[in-house]
Amino acid sequence: MCGDVGVVHPVHLLRELSSPQLAEWIAYYRTEPRGEDRDDWRIAKLAAELVRVLCGRSAAAVTAKDFLLRFDEPRAAAPVDADAAARAERAHELLVKMQQIYPPAPNP
Repeated sequence: MCGDVGVVHPVHLLRELSSPQLAEWIAYYRTEPRGEDRDDWRIAKLAAELVRVLCGRSAAAVTAKDFLLRFDEPRAAAPVDADAAARAERAHELLVKMQQIYPPAPNP
């Protein structure tokens, strides 16, 4: 918002705008997102359209909201796949052994 008004820092913005003006800007941003919020919506809409085109009827109900980043909602932990965890552990063990046989080159 600061860039749109021509102010370099939010502290200066609060000095320049009255409370009603600030409320108008907030209302405007809710109806017309700008900056990263707008970019997130554009990418989400593109992703949804790609899924609909590539997956056909099975993806007809997909919307842009399905692809929006959500910073305020906690993410549920994915269930642990015991086989995948065992494979990851084995891969780590092999990596450690390889590094013992072939140590990484020192940084110059």
